[in-house]
Amino acid sequence: MKKHTLLRLLAIGLIPALVACTSDPVEPAPTDTHVHDDTHAADTHTPEDTTTPEDTATPEDTTTPEDTNKPEPTLCEYYCGLAMGNCTGENAIYDSPESCATACAGITSNPDYDKDNPVDEDSLECRIMYLHAAAGNPGSCAAGGEDGGCVCIDAKGIEPSGLAYSFPSKFAPFEGFEAGLYNGQIMRQVLIEDLKAFIGGLTASIESGDFEPTDAGEVVDALKFYYDFDAGADGDTEFGVSTDPAPHQTTYNDLGTKNLKGKFAGNDSATDHKDWKKELKGWKLDIGDITSAEGLLFAWMQLVEANAIALAGGTDRFAVDGSGNVSHKKLGVHVTE
Repeated sequence: MKKHTLLRLLAIGLIPALVACTSDPVEPAPTDTHVHDDTHAADTHTPEDTTTPEDTATPEDTTTPEDTNKPEPTLCEYYCGLAMGNCTGENAIYDSPESCATACAGITSNPDYDKDNPVDEDSLECRIMYLHAAAGNPGSCAAGGEDGGCVCIDAKGIEPSGLAYSFPSKFAPFEGFEAGLYNGQIMRQVLIEDLKAFIGGLTASIESGDFEPTDAGEVVDALKFYYDFDAGADGDTEFGVSTDPAPHQTTYNDLGTKNLKGKFAGNDSATDHKDWKKELKGWKLDIGDITSAEGLLFAWMQLVEANAIALAGGTDRFAVDGSGNVSHKKLGVHVTE
């Protein structure tokens, strides 16, 4: 059998096998079975490459170049950009950029404002400072508004008005409630001032006969009236502090119900940086060792009381200089020799 006949038979037998082993019908590539002579069994001619060559050219940049000549925003544009961007929703201080621009035109600018040492003043720069802070603390938005939010204002010449300052909260769920409760601080300041006035006038009160302490505890109790103030029992008592113009409040209960004891060192674990009931050092008096801040206060009260009882009994005390010489200056009951 000739070679070319054998090749034909082999090709015919292999084609069904190739098709049967393929899951999807595949059209087989044509096989060149033509033999030119006995030494060339296959066509070795390289087929022409019909693929499209890759385009290596750099594509044209169609983006719009940045405008490097864009003008800087005006101060009002900068201000309104912060106001509209950082103060939104319930913290919004302007309805629109237009309303912001109108308000900004009426706010005074301070070109000399020191950004490294900012202060609260009625200026556009002060408001901008708080609007920057509003990015992380929306509560600063109010200070950046047209009226300065009681922060960026000129405080000189302001007269008090109304019965109290009011700072209603804007945060849920406390809308409408007071955000700043300052009555405790005011109450304690008034108690301190009244306590100072009582001690300062105690000598004259005894010498005039208005107060005649004779028993232990009388003066200490009078001093503790202010320190451990009982609003339930004594809240309707009129306080002694006077102001000009006169305050709207007249009694302690008009101010609040706090006392000095609650904030004294050793009694307020929330603010004390150490335990003053155990860690007070360096005080030793004739009446005994002092181991707490409150114990020291009570010891001083007892010293004042001892001097007051002595004065009420007719004993005067006089100042002594550094050389031991006794002067003719009488000492008040709150002064030790």
